[in-house]
Amino acid sequence: MSVGLVTTDHLLGSTPAAFYTHVASRTFKAEIAASVLDCRFDILIGSPDRRYFLPPKSKGGINYMKRFEDAGYMLVSNYREYLKQDSANKVIGTFSMLGSVDALAKVTAKTVALLENNPKGFFIMVESGIPDQGGHSNNPDKTVFGTLCADHAVKAAVEYAVKRGNTLVIVTADHETGGIALGTGKYALNLQALQYQKNSADMLSTQISELRKAKNNKVSWEDMKSFLAENMGFWKEIPISWEQEKK
Repeated sequence: MSVGLVTTDHLLGSTPAAFYTHVASRTFKAEIAASVLDCRFDILIGSPDRRYFLPPKSKGGINYMKRFEDAGYMLVSNYREYLKQDSANKVIGTFSMLGSVDALAKVTAKTVALLENNPKGFFIMVESGIPDQGGHSNNPDKTVFGTLCADHAVKAAVEYAVKRGNTLVIVTADHETGGIALGTGKYALNLQALQYQKNSADMLSTQISELRKAKNNKVSWEDMKSFLAENMGFWKEIPISWEQEKK
């Protein structure tokens, strides 16, 4: 049977790694990277991050990308380059699929096309890890974008299954992140509040640091209120009570 793993996340992320490695913790990235080649899967696609496959982050200072190449894998670092693949060679791809909402779907369809000719069948795991990342950073745009990426990928898989027959498609999610359904404190989604949020939590933190630097660390509450009104819509578009402001 041919096997492929495709994820928008790092190949060492918890979801893909669960299919090929056995380590004590998800944080043992160097150990996980050292074990990827052992699985001998036909296609491995993940984000551009190669840090733990290469020195100095790799286990033992070994160039694992070179080991993949020596084992007959084609190294692909470009999304469009991967879509042009037409050989049966094994592939390890490290590139971004964040450029368009259908990129993951196209990579899914290409991976299926490369694996389907095995008379013993094939298995492919496809993950959109973007909603999780968006949830962690309280970035609703990213969460929705990632969900749409997953939707397009599922569509590609189902269309193939309907056409081919004798193919099982399983769609699942592991957990929710970020409490996006808890927006009002009443377990209800508040999309009106989200529409005024211009930046992720990470970007807001960076901008606040820049504000503090510009003010020589003498930022008044009025400065912060003005900043939050501009970037979050607080007071300007979203009413904030005195009780909420005190918190």
